[in-house]
Amino acid sequence: MNTFCTGCNCTPLQRRPILEYIPIDSIDEIDPRRISIRDLNKKYIDREGNRYATRFNIKTREVEIVRLARTIEEARRLQLKIKNEKSGMPGNPAVGAGSPKASPDSGDTGDSGDYYHTPEQISAHAILDKDLLDECVQEVTKIRERQQAVLNALRKHQIFERDQYDGFSELARKIDTESWQIGEEAINYYKELYSYPRPVTHYLNRLGLDDRRWVESLGDEESRLDLVRKLEMYNSFHKAFQSIYAVTTDLKGMLEEMPDDAQSKLNANQTMALRDALPSLEIIQENCLAKMASLDEWQEQTRTT
Repeated sequence: MNTFCTGCNCTPLQRRPILEYIPIDSIDEIDPRRISIRDLNKKYIDREGNRYATRFNIKTREVEIVRLARTIEEARRLQLKIKNEKSGMPGNPAVGAGSPKASPDSGDTGDSGDYYHTPEQISAHAILDKDLLDECVQEVTKIRERQQAVLNALRKHQIFERDQYDGFSELARKIDTESWQIGEEAINYYKELYSYPRPVTHYLNRLGLDDRRWVESLGDEESRLDLVRKLEMYNSFHKAFQSIYAVTTDLKGMLEEMPDDAQSKLNANQTMALRDALPSLEIIQENCLAKMASLDEWQEQTRTT
């Protein structure tokens, strides 16, 4: 799919790499209820050229489909349609009208439940790199503490009988390698890139081909390093939160699927420990989704400015 740059004379390599769009006939083909965490970054284009993406809504805690406007002019045209639709004026129906799936945003109309992702909106609500990454570091640390507390409580109260304990022990090891270690690697990489970075050439092989060409197209070392930081920090922390979410879901599923006969043997303290663990794991899941949503927005900001 070709993209065109308006208002500047930059070469394609100086712009962001082209993002893949999945062709669909209609937005009705996308069911937010069946979208997994791995699908949150995917983007779609229908037969009429309308573009959509999936994202996690931090307020509603639900996956939703959003309409993408690639230029300020396009966003303004869509906003005008929405104004006309809501005021009862004739004209083309607003984006997403009649369908609860698409979630447009009138931007400066004062309505708060809708969303357009536009360059204009990004510049007005720019995400500060350091602030977001510091929040990611803090969240990874808090998640480890919460996971450790849950595991300790389950061990202390001997929730799992001998025939189930091997599976629990294996999952605890998985949490160590696929949550704590990956999170620690992301934090250490953050410290390296922002405190004692190596030459940019050292990081190029870690990037995909399009991103590597993008970095190489920039004129000076400082600009290249800044872009490497953004690309690599997105990849590292997004991978960490996705992995943390997966192993947390595994543990939560193990607790929820405990056989009835095993639950009936638990005493009061064991039952309380089991009930306390589930909301703690749900909080971890929600916080992972929220951080991935923020990282996705930051990545889109990087690739559209």
